[in-house]
Amino acid sequence: MTSVCPESQVAQTLNLLRENPKTQSAKAWFLLATDGVTFEAEDRTEDEHITDVFSRLADRSGFFLPLAYIMTVQKIKNNPIDVKATSHLNRFYVEFLKENPDWATEERRHDLNHFMACLIFCFFAEDTGIFLNNLFIRTIQIMTEGVMDQTHEIMAELFRTMGLDTRNDDREKGGIRSWARDFPYMKATCFLEQRTARNSAD
Repeated sequence: MTSVCPESQVAQTLNLLRENPKTQSAKAWFLLATDGVTFEAEDRTEDEHITDVFSRLADRSGFFLPLAYIMTVQKIKNNPIDVKATSHLNRFYVEFLKENPDWATEERRHDLNHFMACLIFCFFAEDTGIFLNNLFIRTIQIMTEGVMDQTHEIMAELFRTMGLDTRNDDREKGGIRSWARDFPYMKATCFLEQRTARNSAD
C-alpha cells in the first residue's frame, strides 16, 4: 500500500498505513509513504525498513525484489525450503551444461539465462497452483517417456504455447499441439523468446 503526504509527514503517514484496518485485511506486504522529497518503505513480512530521498528510489530497487518473487541472497540463506530448491536447481544447471557444453560459452549465455528463467517460472507456477496437478512436470514426463532425446522439443512447445496470447478455441488453428493446449498464456518476459536447449548429440 502506498500513500502520498505533505512534506515532512512521511514517518507519520507510514505509521497511519500500519494502523489502517485495510492494511491488515489486505495482508499488505509492502508499505510506502512519500512527500515527493523523501520516502519510507517497509517490508512487513521481514520487518525491514528503509528511508531515503525520493530521487534515489530506483537505486533502492533491490529492497522491492520480493514483489517480483525474487528473493535476496540473505532471505534464501534463511529459508530452508529455498535452500533446498536452490540446491536442486544448481545440480540441474551443472548436469545441463554437461549435456550442452556449447551453452557455457559467452555467445550462448543469454540463451542459458533465458532457459533457466523459463524453468524457474514454471516451477514457481506449479508451487503456487497456477499450474494444477503438477501440469508442467507431468506433461514432460508423459511426453518424453522412452524418448528422452526429444525433451528439448517438448519444452520448446510448452514455452511457445505459454508465450502465445491466443484464446483456447484458437489454439488448434494456431498449430499448438493437443498435449500443450491446457497451458495458459503467461504474460512473462521469459516466454517472449522461444529458444530452448538441444541435446549436445543433436
